[in-house]
Amino acid sequence: MTASPHTIAVRPIEPADADAAARLSGVLGYPAETAAMAARIARLSASRDHGVFVACAGDDVIGWIHVSAVE
Repeated sequence: MTASPHTIAVRPIEPADADAAARLSGVLGYPAETAAMAARIARLSASRDHGVFVACAGDDVIGWIHVSAVE
């Protein structure tokens, strides 16, 4: 997904985003290895009660969020 660098796009996370998501987690004080993040993305993406999304500026992942439904 290529967009203007001044546009923020939100899309579902992809396995290729694991490195960026791990890096961003570390910036916030939650260090994570890329392999562990990739496994987490795979596990959560397979669940219909969870959603994981990334925010992108152009081709750069600048944020991510995990949401879940609880009934």
